[in-house]
Amino acid sequence: MLSDTVGDAAVPRLRPATGGPHLAGALRSHRPLRGWLAAVAGVLIGLTGLGLAWVRHRPLGPPIIEITSPAPGDVLGNRQLEVFLLFPEPERTAPGTLRVLLNGADVTRSFETASNGAYGSVVHLVDGENVLRAEVFGRPWWPSGRLVEQATEVRFRIRRPIDRNWG
Repeated sequence: MLSDTVGDAAVPRLRPATGGPHLAGALRSHRPLRGWLAAVAGVLIGLTGLGLAWVRHRPLGPPIIEITSPAPGDVLGNRQLEVFLLFPEPERTAPGTLRVLLNGADVTRSFETASNGAYGSVVHLVDGENVLRAEVFGRPWWPSGRLVEQATEVRFRIRRPIDRNWG
């Protein structure tokens, strides 16, 4: 240790670090930390890429089609059903692309389409559970400029009225 004298007292003076063995050990102890940080950065970049790929296939924005009638889980007793479809944001919807399926069969011809929705009456309902699916193309908020298909479906039950003809 070096010292300087100030008056009668000796004041210790410290040496600057010259890269001795103590400094090499300190740098060596941070190598695993650098590897860990690189791994975390790689995972975050990978997740960002996956997120962007997901968004490409899952457009952002509110739904462009809704089934307002029948409600999910409804139990109905008749063989004919009136269906109401709503396009909440008509300026983003392409109504001419509407397709409606009842239990997998295309019943689109039974519907009258307008700019803000569609109305139709469907028959040939089966006893038990029925599935009504409506599909339409529209423009999401993001990514803009693309037409994407959006579908919604509702499940409801038909229960035939009890036959009371005991005549």
